[in-house]
Amino acid sequence: MVDHESVWAMSLASDGSTHRDQLFFDLHMRVYYCGNLVNLHLVAMPMFERHTTLNIFNMISKFMDALYNKWHTKLIGMSTDNENTMTGRHAGVVTHIVACVKHKVLRMWCVPHQINIIVKASAENINGSSWVKFAYTFLVYLRMHDILIISMNVKCPKKTNHWVHLGRLLAFYK
Repeated sequence: MVDHESVWAMSLASDGSTHRDQLFFDLHMRVYYCGNLVNLHLVAMPMFERHTTLNIFNMISKFMDALYNKWHTKLIGMSTDNENTMTGRHAGVVTHIVACVKHKVLRMWCVPHQINIIVKASAENINGSSWVKFAYTFLVYLRMHDILIISMNVKCPKKTNHWVHLGRLLAFYK
């Protein structure tokens, strides 16, 4: 698809995430193909090394070289979160990628990550950040309760009471 004559440019978006204590690196590509904007989730790769700039850059460039070895000639945009590893001016992943491509690259800071920062900051301002600590502790308790039920192979007949009590507690904090 990327080698098709209608595709003259592409954009990459990358992000890291953790699932069950395993670090993954996601890579997305956007291309304008035959009159349509196409968003492709290329890969979610497990990362076994540290989440360093060079490890991520090497992983992206090796993957893209294997997928389409002329990617350097069509990349015009790169979107990431605002982690220093990704966007560092002198040694960030995007900086390394920009150095090895043919055209100037538009660097974009991912909108969902911007919203996430605002939501985190707002939540930390509720009750002097005690709300975040309470909600985290309570969610850990609920998860552990489910694990206990599974390990005992017994269902609590009043399991829904947790949500009733959470509702009462939230009403109290209101």
